[in-house]
Amino acid sequence: MPPRRPAFALPLLLGACTPASPFEGPGYDRHEGLLTDAPGPFIAVITEATIADAGADRFDAHVERIERDLQRAPGLVGSSMRGEVFGDTAWTLSVWEDGAALGRFVGGEAHARAMADADRATDRVRTASWSLAPAAVPPSWDDALERLDAEGRAY
Repeated sequence: MPPRRPAFALPLLLGACTPASPFEGPGYDRHEGLLTDAPGPFIAVITEATIADAGADRFDAHVERIERDLQRAPGLVGSSMRGEVFGDTAWTLSVWEDGAALGRFVGGEAHARAMADADRATDRVRTASWSLAPAAVPPSWDDALERLDAEGRAY
């Protein structure tokens, strides 16, 4: 009979678990692939937010509004979200047809309100962006996280 693990091991193991939603959007379908005719190169963006202890409700409300706007954003190829099961860190990964599309989304009301409130909802926000060939869509989470660690800017 194998040794029995202590009861506290399961939360510790799940705490390291970071599930992600499928990468999908108006320009990408996980079954059909790239749906956009945009020639590229595209712009990939990863954002990491560490949620403040007292800011979880604020953060969740902003995420809900941003997700609604994101799926309707002109020029979005696709996106995915990832979060710690028993942690306080969340990530978004998105791909945009061009810088103008990304700029319109970042300057939009929901995203602008979230950024203005970031100091109350988060302890730290980091982001990185890079050029991405259409054939490289979707980017892997491993590659995106490596870029974030190497090139990320804190806000």
